[in-house]
Amino acid sequence: MDRLALFQFGLLLLAVPLQYFILMKWSSKDIEQAQAMNKITNQINQMFHYLSPSTWFNWFVSFVIEVPLGFNPLLHKRTWRRGIESPATEVYHVREKYGYFATSPAIRSSRSEYVQYRVGQVIRHKLYGYRAVIIGWDEIASAPDQWLDEHHQDHPEYRKQPNYSVLLDTRDRHAHKTYIPQEHIEVVKDTKFNSMATKPIFVVDNGAYMSKSKMNTIDNPRIVPNCVMKSKFYPRRTFIADQIDNECPNKTSLYYQLPLQKGYLVDWNIQKQVWDHLFGKIPFKSTGLLMTEPYMNLNFIRETMDQIFFEEYEVASFARYDPATLSAYQYENDTKSNYVLVVDSGFSFTHIVPFHQGRKLLDGMTRIDVGGKLLTNQLKSVISYRQLLVMNETYIINELKENVCLVSLDFQEDMRKARLPLGENPHAIDYILPDYNETKQGCFQTVSASTSNIYNADGSKKNSTKQQQIVRMNVERFTIPEILFRPSTIGIDQAGIAESIYNSVEELPERKSTNEYAQSPIDTKQS
Repeated sequence: MDRLALFQFGLLLLAVPLQYFILMKWSSKDIEQAQAMNKITNQINQMFHYLSPSTWFNWFVSFVIEVPLGFNPLLHKRTWRRGIESPATEVYHVREKYGYFATSPAIRSSRSEYVQYRVGQVIRHKLYGYRAVIIGWDEIASAPDQWLDEHHQDHPEYRKQPNYSVLLDTRDRHAHKTYIPQEHIEVVKDTKFNSMATKPIFVVDNGAYMSKSKMNTIDNPRIVPNCVMKSKFYPRRTFIADQIDNECPNKTSLYYQLPLQKGYLVDWNIQKQVWDHLFGKIPFKSTGLLMTEPYMNLNFIRETMDQIFFEEYEVASFARYDPATLSAYQYENDTKSNYVLVVDSGFSFTHIVPFHQGRKLLDGMTRIDVGGKLLTNQLKSVISYRQLLVMNETYIINELKENVCLVSLDFQEDMRKARLPLGENPHAIDYILPDYNETKQGCFQTVSASTSNIYNADGSKKNSTKQQQIVRMNVERFTIPEILFRPSTIGIDQAGIAESIYNSVEELPERKSTNEYAQSPIDTKQS
């Protein structure tokens, strides 16, 4: 056996313990094993990289010149006077075991006896008199040594006592946040807190299909599609949000790119394009952001949203709530009711959410796998099977659904009326599809009416003599929305809205007396 063959045989023998090492340390899954192998390969390549002269030169420049001076005068001459850019907050979280200034990412237990104050309390600084609200605390001061030496040089005892991160009242100070020791704090009662981070507020209902947004000082919201679209007539153009309404003349066979799937944000690139279009003229450095999020949102999605809004958009403040919580909060303030039930029928799902005394009851929360997307797809299938192939016309059929479909209050009676002759049938209508030449938006006419009596979606008359492409709607007008109440009709083994509401109400606590029941009946709100 020559040396080359012996060397190859030795490598084969090493593969067995290497595979065992990977199996025991990482995982038995093929994908994770492949990732581990790539990691080992990168480490070997990095080892050889460390032996190269260029690596030693870069190390010399970085640690011998740049670190003591705070900048690199050889490579970054423009930073000679201003120094290097300060790192992001996440850099401190990764570099240190605990985050600075009460921003530790580690989960802490309840406050110890040494921490006298809690998050949310409005306080006043004993020495300087400014008001603030507590947004975080550390049992001992957690800050860079340079900062502690500068601020607590004459009082080293401040380092050993609890320190609090506070949001400042802009009536007293123009700064945003600061970090103060416990002995300088006194609680203030019966006062309102004012901060530049709390107003004005830009409110965004970030739905899976439509995005509704407005400033809290404006009444009318801006409603745009929360997606990116492409048209077969304009293959080189991408339409973002409401550009499809303003800049696309023909909306036939649109291709949707949605950032949310099954209710969760999965495509950040698409969502970022919509947000850039939506937030273009918002001064976020002096404006807060309130945004809705999916129910039971995943933690990594929340963390990514926080990072994007604070670092890329630089918002003054940011809060996330699910839509039901915001609806229940408004309704409770208006009616002073202790019992609220929110029915939120969205793009992917329908949620039934009960609230008692402002608290969401998770045990009574119900999700139905029926939403606007499923209803539109079902209507496309029915029309394509019975009349006209429209499987690629999601935009047009969605408009048709919103213009002519309705919820039946007496399903059996409406089915009986739908079997009557056309002249006596109140449900039968002809929906005229848009051709984007003469007709820019779908309209409808009653079957018994002449072709000159055509009605727009808002009920106004539209005169047209040109031959149009027509879809006749009859039972589809109310059988498609009926899926919300009877999901089993299309094979979904779930309770409908009525049964789900009953099950959610069963989880609400009983009232103590009949007098209380008479004064505060259960309220139902549809969002």
